[in-house]
Amino acid sequence: MLGEGIPAPAIENAGIQCGMPVGPLAVLDETALSLSLHVMEQTRADFAAEGKAYIATAGELLVADMVRIHQRAGRAAGAGFYEYPKEKGAKKFLWPQLKPLFEKADAPWNITDLKDRLLYRQAIETARCLSENVLTSVHEANIGSIFGIGFPAWTGGAMQFIYGIGIEAFVQRADELAAKFGAGFALSDEVKAAIVRYQPVY
Repeated sequence: MLGEGIPAPAIENAGIQCGMPVGPLAVLDETALSLSLHVMEQTRADFAAEGKAYIATAGELLVADMVRIHQRAGRAAGAGFYEYPKEKGAKKFLWPQLKPLFEKADAPWNITDLKDRLLYRQAIETARCLSENVLTSVHEANIGSIFGIGFPAWTGGAMQFIYGIGIEAFVQRADELAAKFGAGFALSDEVKAAIVRYQPVY
């Protein structure tokens, strides 16, 4: 989203409005931008070892630039998407250079899409993990999503979010998001089947 030119404060506010403990840029800072870069580099190496091409997303390239060009590796390094003042009691604040570096005045966005992109992307990945047996129950998917990735607790967890909306409505909105924002929102037949297969019966 930041790479598309959407203002950083809007992205963070969307996360907070969803019920996340902190905004997504703050999460990336906490887990370290340098770690995200390392994961990307390892993934590229794994793809190369299998003879496949790895194409980094715009977001991954932005994180790489933050670390390599702007020397902002995350909170532990003292600088990331946020500034971390050393004065006692001083609060972190978004790095002012995000605006001139990334924000585009004509970038189209609305708060509903931002919130849905955050919620649906994580829910889709959780459902994919279920379909691939990385997760083996809706219960662990829900608990893990809340305590592991900060998915909003009010939803009951990422899978419960899907079931609360309704499978048909979730698939329809995911298709809309995929058409507008890319393949990360596309639901494979296997993932759709897993969502149906694991649906709780009350």
